[in-house]
Amino acid sequence: MKKMKKEEWLKYFAAAFLGLPLLLGVFIAIAGITPIGPKKISYNFTSMYIALALSIVLWLSGITHRFSKKDTWWSWLSYYLGYITIIPIMGGVASLNFIYASFPTWQWIVPFAIMYPIAAILPFTNEKLSEVLHTEIFTPRSCLGKLIQLFILAIAPIAGIFGAIFSGAMERSGSVIGYSIMGLIFHFFLVWGTVSMAQQAWERRPWKK
Repeated sequence: MKKMKKEEWLKYFAAAFLGLPLLLGVFIAIAGITPIGPKKISYNFTSMYIALALSIVLWLSGITHRFSKKDTWWSWLSYYLGYITIIPIMGGVASLNFIYASFPTWQWIVPFAIMYPIAAILPFTNEKLSEVLHTEIFTPRSCLGKLIQLFILAIAPIAGIFGAIFSGAMERSGSVIGYSIMGLIFHFFLVWGTVSMAQQAWERRPWKK
């Protein structure tokens, strides 16, 4: 393993033990926010603990990858774990919590939550599909992919305004379904993004010819 200079150690220490935990702390805190009514929120500590557990995995995998010998399966595995946990931490858990706002029990959310581990292991189970989904998210070739990209480009400039109007209308009716619908939309895009991240990490597997 290549020795690091004192300045490199200081930069790595600041990033790994100061910057990253602070950044992850923000997403961990956001993950537990749950709308329960018009201008009313509750806090779901279970979601916070899940985001915290994923953040610990991300943090430890980053450290393991940094200090492992390169081009080994252990180094790659830690790299892979870090890649597949980024999106669930930075929005995935929060979107599930928004979906949960309109459901009576947490069991209704399990099928949605399971999509993330399925997305994470897709390169292992169906590499071709994983590669297609990864390609479609950046340079769509199919008609459906192009339509989705066109929709995103068209709706992105007004998404914030539409979301605020829609949520406000739902709040006036005493419902939080608007939050759940937005959470559901974000959820499917985040799952798709997790597939893309997994595929990018998969491309760096040490046994690839």
